[in-house]
Amino acid sequence: IICGGIPPPMPTPTPGMPGMPGMPGMPAGMPMPGTAPGGIMGRGSIAPPHAAAAAAAAGCPGGAPIGFGGGAPAMADLVSRRLDVIFTPVVEAIEQVRAGQVRALGITRQARSAQMPDIPAVGEALPGYVFNSWLGVFAPAATPAPVVQRLSREVAQALRQPALRERMEALGYEVVGSTPEEFAALQRAELPRVTELVRLSGATVE
Repeated sequence: IICGGIPPPMPTPTPGMPGMPGMPGMPAGMPMPGTAPGGIMGRGSIAPPHAAAAAAAAGCPGGAPIGFGGGAPAMADLVSRRLDVIFTPVVEAIEQVRAGQVRALGITRQARSAQMPDIPAVGEALPGYVFNSWLGVFAPAATPAPVVQRLSREVAQALRQPALRERMEALGYEVVGSTPEEFAALQRAELPRVTELVRLSGATVE
């Protein structure tokens, strides 16, 4: 029906951990699952392919990060220093980053976020690297096209409301509000790339 927003993921270490190779002001030696205690927010989430993409782009060895049932328990272990790094959407880490409890190595896109201009884009250090997630609204496959179009218009109108837009942007979301056709094109473009990242991550159906 509609792509509502893009919350770019970001690798998030504890404050004392080293950074992404080539990142301004950060030493080489990016912590990665397999080389430092790393966590992901669930085996069925975007985190495993995100970690795999970063490892492949940085030339770091992969590994088996610790899987959590969600972002909150992974963040709790990171803040308490039981983990060195996690891969998580910005919305699940932004408050801890602002409070100085954890540090953002970067956001996984080619350009910096307008909402977080002080956090570098991973693509600055690893040209060509990008990993976006997105939030979308779906309907059953047999939903009539006029109903899909009506739902899309209503959600897009809600996303244009200043209070909602400001709240989403404060949480690190890039508000989109696409048409159904644009959303379908995004999914078709993303599928081959994400399929390869899932393969690199070693994730399997259990």
